[in-house]
Amino acid sequence: MKAPQRILVARTDRLGDVLLSLPALSVLRRALPTTSIDFLCPPQILQAIAPFLAEMGIEPVAFTSPRLASGRRAFRRGYGATLFLHAPAAWYWAARLARVPIRMGNRSRVPSLLTLNRGLRQNRSGATRSEGEYALELVGALLACLSPGTPAPTAKPIRIPVDPADSARALAALSTAGLEAGERFAILHPGMGGSALNLSAEKYLSLLDAWQGIHLPRLVLSEGPSTTDQEMARRILELRPDLPHLSGLPLPVFREILRLATVFLGPSTGTLHLAHFVGTPTVGLFSPVKSHCPERWAPRGGVGFSEVLLPAVDCPGKRGCIGPRCKEYFCMDRTPWEEMLLKTRAAGQR
Repeated sequence: MKAPQRILVARTDRLGDVLLSLPALSVLRRALPTTSIDFLCPPQILQAIAPFLAEMGIEPVAFTSPRLASGRRAFRRGYGATLFLHAPAAWYWAARLARVPIRMGNRSRVPSLLTLNRGLRQNRSGATRSEGEYALELVGALLACLSPGTPAPTAKPIRIPVDPADSARALAALSTAGLEAGERFAILHPGMGGSALNLSAEKYLSLLDAWQGIHLPRLVLSEGPSTTDQEMARRILELRPDLPHLSGLPLPVFREILRLATVFLGPSTGTLHLAHFVGTPTVGLFSPVKSHCPERWAPRGGVGFSEVLLPAVDCPGKRGCIGPRCKEYFCMDRTPWEEMLLKTRAAGQR
């Protein structure tokens, strides 16, 4: 089958999910060097990965609405194929109504079974593989459809290139936060928008005390955009007002701050992956709940050294924490995270 002149790849969920899909996007580009590839994802995430897309020669398409009408407008561009890594059901229907010849994706839910004419059944809820591997598998299936018998290129580690303008703004933001030019620092990002189980603010404060005790680089507190993230940062700063504090920064600027850090420490969150994809060592604090597990959600595919830590418990939770009914509750605060600090020190010396 002849490769289509234009392909749309859709990944419309959160920052970490998009970043885990970048190696697959790179594989598709290297396999189809002359094909026009558009990448659909939320506009703020497009800004964060813009240098990577420009380097790959991939056109960004901003996802602004889950509605059918929005999808139908997008498919007027005349795509020969679309690869759904994740998208609302209405966009699946828009692709079918536009009669896109090849509609590829994960065929595990009713809308996908009714609208996709190519695909694989992936049991992602089993959480036995990385989200990035699921994306690579779908890219491989698309390439096999276009050129049967031809193996897909091997995925290579991704580093998002530097943007000089964003780098200059990052240096200015660090100066405003009280850091001197060239000063070594580490990032503590305790928020994660409630997408997985997290430590309490009180536990993070105890980790800050232990951090100072082993003389790691100066710690900078970064604050996420969600209400829960802001509340977490507020509670920490009430007791530690001396901490340099970063908040409200555009993702491209924060990306360059992460690039300058010696190490990133935080829970399972998109910025953990962003640090990994700019080459910064990371230490991730993961929940033992099955749907939150590092087997699926740990940083992978970038160039940064990555350590993953989680409570050593037999968690009965599948999709979420079952609370006080669990004999290990609340394991995130009962875990001896001193081990995490030792690994953080080793990561920062790489």
